[in-house]
Amino acid sequence: MNARKSLRLRSFDYSQRGVYYVSIGTHQGLPLLGHTVGNRIVLSALGHLVNHLWRDLPRHAAGLRLDAFLVLPSHVHGILVLTQPPVSPQREAFGQPTRNSLPTIVRGFKAAVTREWRRQSGVENSPVWQSRYVERVVRSRQELSSMRCFVRDNLLWHRLSDRDPW
Repeated sequence: MNARKSLRLRSFDYSQRGVYYVSIGTHQGLPLLGHTVGNRIVLSALGHLVNHLWRDLPRHAAGLRLDAFLVLPSHVHGILVLTQPPVSPQREAFGQPTRNSLPTIVRGFKAAVTREWRRQSGVENSPVWQSRYVERVVRSRQELSSMRCFVRDNLLWHRLSDRDPW
């Protein structure tokens, strides 16, 4: 069995203040979250749940602000802004999550969606997400603007904050 190669920046602390772009895919890239009609996306019940639980994230992570967000049939794109320093000085390691770090927030979101969807649908073992996700550290206002455009240009989008994170 081959070991997975991490896509994360080796020496970067994902619990530090910053702006992060994430993309989370559905299990096997299936269109579980909705379908397109013309240039619009019609969300499924699961897609509506994903939208709701994403918007609820700041209630569960101190210092988290939401920015641009998009639900597509087979994945979501979002920009998250961490505004507070880490709760604990340790860096995240396997089996040692750091509270309010990007990996912990994304893992919690995916777990909450899966748990609630299984409860609502009555299907106990239905996978929702791919095991991994893509993240990118947004390092400048220009890059943030580009990422917002990327999200906006992907059909339906939601800008949840106009505040400049810098």
